[in-house]
Amino acid sequence: MKEWGFDGRVRVHAAFTAYLDLCEAKTWWNVSVHPCQELQMVYITGKPVKKANMKLVLPVLAQEEISVERMDTFLKFIKPLSTNEKCEGDGDKSLEEKPHVITLAVVDTDSTVVYYNISNHLQQPKNLDELEEDGSTTQKQKKRKGGQRWHSKKKGKP
Repeated sequence: MKEWGFDGRVRVHAAFTAYLDLCEAKTWWNVSVHPCQELQMVYITGKPVKKANMKLVLPVLAQEEISVERMDTFLKFIKPLSTNEKCEGDGDKSLEEKPHVITLAVVDTDSTVVYYNISNHLQQPKNLDELEEDGSTTQKQKKRKGGQRWHSKKKGKP
């Protein structure tokens, strides 16, 4: 990172920690680090499995305040390296319609890494049943239960 002109010991540590986590803990394939001069940051590309599409990962510090405008800047400047490399969200859509996904690797000072996906499009969850298993209930479920769980009265008592 220093040879690209980026300094800052903490930011170098965050990028290195995310890189090691992807390579060693997550066992990603073809992991590489690339500079983004406009943001004065580096991003990481790699594949979660050998035959998967390439994903873009941006290491950020847990202490950073990240606004919607800042995320939009990330999406504007961090793009796949070449048009022949498919990235997550690519399909048969035109360039303007393609969802552009970046995974933020939020790195804390204790080397904890948490991953969040950001995109230039809203995305529906892949499996709604998984949300219900997590304990969250949908409006349909609440109507079906009739709200009895919340408004139940014991018989015999006024």
